[in-house]
Order: sequence, then structure tokens, then C-alpha cells
Amino acid sequence: MNTRVPAKSNKQRSQKASAVAIRSLFSVAILATLAGCAGGILKYENSAKVLENKEFDSAIRVKEIPDLNEAATPMSPIAASDTTAKTSGEASSRVSGATAGVASGVTSGTTKQTAKPRPAPKPKPTPKPKPGAALAVEASPKPRQPVWEDSEGFVNRRPIKDPYRVGEEVVLDISYWALDAGELTMQTRPFVEVNGRKAYRFHAIAKTVSVFESFYKVNDYAETLVDFETLLPVSYTLDVKESKQLRDARAVHDLSAGQPGKMQFWDKKITKDYGIEERKMEWEMLPYSQNIFSALWYLRAFKLTPGKKIRFNLAHENENITIICEVLRREKLSTQVGELDTIVIRPSAEKDGQPKNIGQNLFWLTDDDSKLMVRMETKIKIGSIVGSLQKLKRQN
Repeated sequence: MNTRVPAKSNKQRSQKASAVAIRSLFSVAILATLAGCAGGILKYENSAKVLENKEFDSAIRVKEIPDLNEAATPMSPIAASDTTAKTSGEASSRVSGATAGVASGVTSGTTKQTAKPRPAPKPKPTPKPKPGAALAVEASPKPRQPVWEDSEGFVNRRPIKDPYRVGEEVVLDISYWALDAGELTMQTRPFVEVNGRKAYRFHAIAKTVSVFESFYKVNDYAETLVDFETLLPVSYTLDVKESKQLRDARAVHDLSAGQPGKMQFWDKKITKDYGIEERKMEWEMLPYSQNIFSALWYLRAFKLTPGKKIRFNLAHENENITIICEVLRREKLSTQVGELDTIVIRPSAEKDGQPKNIGQNLFWLTDDDSKLMVRMETKIKIGSIVGSLQKLKRQN
């Protein structure tokens, strides 16, 4: 088993991979490579072991959280743990004290007198301010960080109305040249605890349909874990099983030293042409950065009204960019599940203050508190790719 370094430089391959991945943020470019000539998933001996990533597994500790049918804005993990510890301690103290009292009574044969209740202390009157003295003013709340992001509808980093519901699911039919090519499923799965903090679990699955599998087969999934309190991603995982490659890409947002933080990225790949390839990168992110997958969900946290431009930073494969999502208009959209009120978004990007080409893309989100993505369109060199709504599962 040989590890072969491809002829292209790492910089060239990184730039190309970044461009493709950035386009996949706002389109279904994960299926844009359907121009191959091979059917079936690539087979490779001991592929699971080759693609294993022990560094990532040791950095990200995930624990399932029991489903308690939580409300849209449940208690934060820190507050919950403090409350639980306090309640448990008080309960334990009461039980221990009661047990000790009973045991003492049995031994001595005496009965402990009940203490007389003490009257509640009278509240002290609020002193009147002296003439001419300035009244105390409550300090104003701190502005939402970062200040360049839109703050409407937020309290600090939390949205006032949580758009995400466990169990929600959107399935888009993917067409290429008006032919059915595959489907993309986006899900919000049950909460998990990541390194001791509560987190969202967002999941996406891309598959080709049987007709296209004779040309190129795709069975990919991506998952990103996002901190409940800050809406900042903790990690993402991309598992690729296709006709010409097997790939396991993982990233960790390391905020242990505070903002802006560092991104650690691992990419292991097995291809027909080059065999085993491995890359590892680490770089400083822009402050409050999303990743290529969390950005799809993060946009939903904002209040979207026509004329707005939503900005946020994004880090991916040794590259830092700023995404600008322009809210174009409201539109009635006819779908397989009926007519929907939607908001139409056009994304663009900047790098180092200069425009960066990410192609021509549009996507449609439901014009409600959930803001679910129900349509995608992207133009490529030959033709276009469209994701149209096949299934919509909402949760109250």
C-alpha cells in the first residue's frame, strides 16, 4: 500500500478544492461532478482503517442527550448543570439531615422540638435621592458580537426565536439538464453534548438516483455540530463514497484561546488515480467563523427581509472568506407539497476585501420562523443544477 503525492502542488489542489466546496455551500455542487464514466462505489481493502482519524476522535467527545421534548429555547447547558448540582445538593442535604435526626431520636429516646418560625424581615425603604443628585442608570446590554453581523432578532448570540426543530427534514430532488440526478436531504437531529456543552446536530445526505449511477454514483453525508449558546460550529465531518473516490474530511474549530480561534483540518482520500492521499492543515480563522456546512443553517438564524445583506465569516481548507447573502425578494413558490411563501437569497463572497467568484447561485427559504431551504439553483459551465422540493417535514 503506497502513499503517492500528486503532481499538482498542495496550494493548487487546495485552491481548487476550496472553490468547489464554497460553491457547494449555496448549490448542490456535491453532485456537479456527474460527468464521470464509472458505476458503483469505489472499493478498497481496509478503507475504514485507512480513513480513520484518531486525532479528531480525541479532540471531539460527543455524548447523546435524552430527548425531553425541549422547547425552542431550552435552558443552556451551563445554567442547567449549575441548577441540577444545586438542587441535588440541597436535596441530599435535606435527606441526610432527616435521616440523622430520626437515628438520633431512636437512640436517645427524646423528641426534638419544632423550631418556631421566624417572621420575615421587613424590607428596607428605598432612600430618596437628594435634590440635584443624578439617578443611577442601568448599564446597557453589550452589543451582539461580532458587530458587523446583523443583530436584529438576537439577544447576544442567541436568536430570540429558535428556527431549528429536532426532527425537521427537507428533501430536494436534484436535476441536471432537467434530468433527475439525485436527492439532497437536510435534517436537524437530536441535541448532543460536545466536550461538555450542548450542541445542535445538523446533517446532510447526498445520493444519486439509479439512472445516474451508471455514470457516477454518489453516497455522501456531512455533519456539523454547532454550539447551542453561541451558534458557532465545533466541528464538521464529510464522508464521501463515490465511484472514483473514498474520502474522510474533518475539521475542528479550536476556540480554546478565544476569538478568532484556529481551524484544524484533516483530509484523507483514496482515489483510483492516486491511491492514498492525506493532508493536514491548521490556520487562524477570521473571528466568529462558520464552516462550509454550518453556514447553510446559520443563515436561518437571521431575520430576513428584502433589501438586507447578511454578512458572516467562513473558514474552509486554509482559506478565510466573508459571505454576503443579499435578500432579494419575497416570492410565492409552487412545489410538490403545495404553494409556499419564500424569501429569495443571492450569495456572494469577499476575500481580503475583494470580490471572490463563487458562481451564480440562488436559493429559496420559507418565509416564516423556520426559514427552511426549499429550493436551490446554480449555474455551472455546462448547464445548471436545480434542487426542487420533494418532501418537507416540519416540527412544532
